[in-house]
Amino acid sequence: MKKYIAVLFGFSLICSQLFLLVYSTIAEAGLVRNAGKGSISISFPTWVTMVPETELVSGLLREEYFAAGVPIAARGPGEYAISAVPEEDCIVYLDGNTPFEDAPCYWQFYQGEPLDLFGYTQSFFAEAQSLLSWTISNGINSWVFSGVDVAVEEGLSQQTRREMYMNAAMPADLQPGEYTLRASLNITAPESFVFYNIDTFISGPACIPELGGCFRLGNSFGNSWVVTSDLERFVVLPLAVPEPASLSLFAMLLLLLFRRTGRFS
Repeated sequence: MKKYIAVLFGFSLICSQLFLLVYSTIAEAGLVRNAGKGSISISFPTWVTMVPETELVSGLLREEYFAAGVPIAARGPGEYAISAVPEEDCIVYLDGNTPFEDAPCYWQFYQGEPLDLFGYTQSFFAEAQSLLSWTISNGINSWVFSGVDVAVEEGLSQQTRREMYMNAAMPADLQPGEYTLRASLNITAPESFVFYNIDTFISGPACIPELGGCFRLGNSFGNSWVVTSDLERFVVLPLAVPEPASLSLFAMLLLLLFRRTGRFS
């Protein structure tokens, strides 16, 4: 009877270790930072400038100021203002004749693993203050990272694509599960300057006799501009038992089982 009990005990331990081995292998296979392309985003050309308030008449930008050459460092991007897509190969540019192929593309980390994130922005205003933050959310709780945890690469002109980074410890209460990730850039203009969004669908100036001149149509939205990326999928995986340790434990259990079997035989 003791022999059968020993065999049963050893068999149950072996089964449990096999489960851990399978779980570990599956978890390792799932650690893919990016794969394919994500959800489609539509981007229309935008032209955001930072101009002196004195160059606006009834909220419209004077053509004389624009024609004289708005400083290039005061112009915003013509496409994506900010992106938090995991890798370069997750971004595709499509025309009207190219079908979109939807495939997974997301961030994925183990619980407790350091969070190393990156993205890029084409928003550059030399005299403005830019504050970057990254937000992870599950719809109920949010974790915001800013300050020393984040950084934006310096750029020389609005043509420069600036890299964005985040390097922070994973919060202890960030449990395994599905989340969303978003990067935000809060840009504040210097005193007496405002941001002006030029209507790019109208190529030339509009002359308005009632206002005494010609203007670039658009709208002013004050001295603060918050640029946010599309939401990206963010996954936290549970910790897995390291495979080498599991194999060692499995071998020890087999040896223990054989010794017990020999003792009771």
